[in-house]
Amino acid sequence: MNSTIKKALTLTMVAAMIFGSLTVSSFAAAKVALTVEGKTITSKAADGAIFIDAANRTQVPVRVLATSLGKSVSWNAASQTATIDGTVVIKIGMSELKNTNGTIKMDTQAMIKDGRAYVPARYIAEALGLGVSTSTDSSGSLKVNIAKLSGKIVIAGSTSSQPLSDELAAVFMKQYPGVNVEVQGGGSGVGIAAALSGTCDIGASSRELSAAEAGFTQFDFAKDGVAVIVNKDVNVSGLTMDQIRKIYIGEAKNWKDIGGSDKPIVVVSREAGSGTRGAFTELTKVLDSTKKDMTTVNAIVQPSTGAVLQTVKNTPDSIGYISLGSLDSSVKVLTVDGVACTEANIINKTYKISRPFLYVTHGTESVVTQTYLNWVMRAEAQKIVARDFISILSK
Repeated sequence: MNSTIKKALTLTMVAAMIFGSLTVSSFAAAKVALTVEGKTITSKAADGAIFIDAANRTQVPVRVLATSLGKSVSWNAASQTATIDGTVVIKIGMSELKNTNGTIKMDTQAMIKDGRAYVPARYIAEALGLGVSTSTDSSGSLKVNIAKLSGKIVIAGSTSSQPLSDELAAVFMKQYPGVNVEVQGGGSGVGIAAALSGTCDIGASSRELSAAEAGFTQFDFAKDGVAVIVNKDVNVSGLTMDQIRKIYIGEAKNWKDIGGSDKPIVVVSREAGSGTRGAFTELTKVLDSTKKDMTTVNAIVQPSTGAVLQTVKNTPDSIGYISLGSLDSSVKVLTVDGVACTEANIINKTYKISRPFLYVTHGTESVVTQTYLNWVMRAEAQKIVARDFISILSK
């Protein structure tokens, strides 16, 4: 598939998740059927109609949905605020909900229509820790089902993004206590293969997918830089991309060849199949024009980001590469072509060794998996991303 088309499709799918609609933008259902915990919900005219708006959001009167779930609703006319069970706060004119876990951003404002407070059903459900699934019948009617979210999600793959996935999973499980999220490593190649075979629900990759890795739905959930690090005894502060390439293919063997001391260079690399290695070798052209990885056979190969960091820290004259989010003060970080590996330089694209963190699926996500993917793209989850990595919401 043409890369431009692929990117456009990816952005469309991400937007669909962020904006709370599982239907494509061209769909316009004639009517909507709402089911809550297995019970079909109807709304009397006096309570306000359930309807589909121009953006295909299922708009529901707040009181109708809350009471169908056995929740109490209070209304403050002075502040134009509805509160569900004392925990979910909805203010008219605002594009967010607040609950005990923080803020849920919406793609539309809470509104008053015919004297009733309206919010898209998906956001109220998620604020209450419930799952939402949608389907259409042969007549074109949209069916929206809201129920307690339960089940298991297995995420496998990239070890670079594994600590971030662990953090995200912990917060998600707190908000949705009926869900168990299991995060496994193994490397990007393992995760992608597991997603394709269905042995995991979500594959995690810390590199772009290759042309041969077709058939996936792709979700970019974070950005990262690959930092080039050396042991603190190395008296070099920066390298060019060409110098990095020569070191890693074994052409430059001594630090004196690139302005350093007369000492042999100890090369440390990740294992084959690692997303960090895949991104690094491609961007530095250690991967040649035939896609052959030319990493020197003399390299010390390590199975994780943490192992590379520890090896470089403890090995004199060594060089390695790790995720920006895993950096600490125990090693020296080099500039690349005179540019520091910083969040600002990755966002403005002046630092060239950077990559996305991806979740990939085989396109048949369960409700619980889709809810997790929706949540990861929201502002509250992206704040977690931004602690050590770069949020997809960063400009």
